[in-house]
Amino acid sequence: MAQQMSTDAGMECATNSPNTLRVDEHQLVDSTVFTVYRHHRCYKRLAPTKGNGAAQWFEQDLSGNRSLVSERKAKRLDRIWKQRDSYPRVHRYPRNDAKGERLLSDLAIAHASGQTEMAIALLGQFKSHLDSLAALDGDLASTPTWNALPRFDPALVKKTRWLINFFLAEGSIQLVFGERGSFKSTFFLAAAKAIANAEEFLGMKTRQRRVLYLDFENPADVIKARNDDLGIGLPGNENLVVWDRFGSQSTPRPGDQLLEAIVKSCIAETGRAPWIVFDSWASLLKPGEGGEFTGQIAPIYLHFRKLADLGAAITVIDHTKKDDPETLYGGQDKEAKADSIHKLLALPNKIRPKNPIIRVESWLKRYAPDGEGSFCFEVQNEQDSNGNWHIVGLAPAQDPIEGEKSRRVEILCDLIKQNPNAGQEELAELAADQKIPRDQAIKLLKNGEGQYWQVRRIAHNKLLYSLTQK
Repeated sequence: MAQQMSTDAGMECATNSPNTLRVDEHQLVDSTVFTVYRHHRCYKRLAPTKGNGAAQWFEQDLSGNRSLVSERKAKRLDRIWKQRDSYPRVHRYPRNDAKGERLLSDLAIAHASGQTEMAIALLGQFKSHLDSLAALDGDLASTPTWNALPRFDPALVKKTRWLINFFLAEGSIQLVFGERGSFKSTFFLAAAKAIANAEEFLGMKTRQRRVLYLDFENPADVIKARNDDLGIGLPGNENLVVWDRFGSQSTPRPGDQLLEAIVKSCIAETGRAPWIVFDSWASLLKPGEGGEFTGQIAPIYLHFRKLADLGAAITVIDHTKKDDPETLYGGQDKEAKADSIHKLLALPNKIRPKNPIIRVESWLKRYAPDGEGSFCFEVQNEQDSNGNWHIVGLAPAQDPIEGEKSRRVEILCDLIKQNPNAGQEELAELAADQKIPRDQAIKLLKNGEGQYWQVRRIAHNKLLYSLTQK
């Protein structure tokens, strides 16, 4: 059921603060309208003043169309309506603003009659008038009572939605990094295809969304090769846009109002915010910046957060240090301000050497313990008749690091069984003969205590090991 919004509804939306739950109540000719604003959503309770009609709740979209809310949501909104005096009100300009109406009327007359200088002067007066009203609103808001303070209401917040199960959360900032050659761009182009087409990705469930991939880095022929080899379907894929630096329009960067407009447009058209991928972080910095300092990092993340607060999932692709493939380059603020962090590590494939295995180590900071969401995938390569190599897909793979760890634990278990009187140093020396580095053997012996073997201390602080009963 759709209705057109009232004349003053647009003014309400324009003056509402988007990130705070605020309410408004006003009287129309035939009904009383109570409005709840939260996270760019607008809910209206229409109560007829004539007849016996019952009050109903509607959600109003950005185009002004209204649709009935569910019974469950209506009950939550009713609780807000019953406690409406406890919530902050929308700050709006007075409806009976005689001075403002006079200035607007004079401005319209001056403009219509071609009196340019007079129109400019009146426009300045009108701006000053609006500034004074805004200052009045600020003064009123600066001394709130306890009951007027904004309050978090869990009933209005939806549970976490995973666009890729336990990997990418809606409305979050995801930081991904890895050394050059760890197939970051390939991985995310394949993921973008899966989300745009509502397909599983590496065995993980996805939710369909529009995807905007902003590529500041890759050569055009590389993007073409990935499109052809992975079957992405550009440019015909309606839900996936790859915007590179070679087009007629420059690629938008964080802070560009176009990005916010794109997010709002997607919400209005589909009811869902898009996933936006920035490839890569270094291209977002100003010339001469390295991203080592908070002053270079915080402003960019502020723009990311605004987009995420609108509902968009944000992914930022970054690099590791040149001399340390496991450490993110730049300041620690990049990790501190992200909602989840993922490291891609390229590993050799002993079975199919031409197909590297990529280990994705995930830290879902705000959602799950460290390590949850980690997985591995194999980059599948094939050679065509001309001898050219192509990436033809990504496939789930066993974790070679965990596999090697299991193999080494089995060797240590055998050594402990065969040498019941051997201490830590002796076991480490024996492990070295089995091609397990001595320091890694000692680390495994310490970490496996209680899980694989028990340890007791005897004379001269010697440690003796015995296998745990299974």
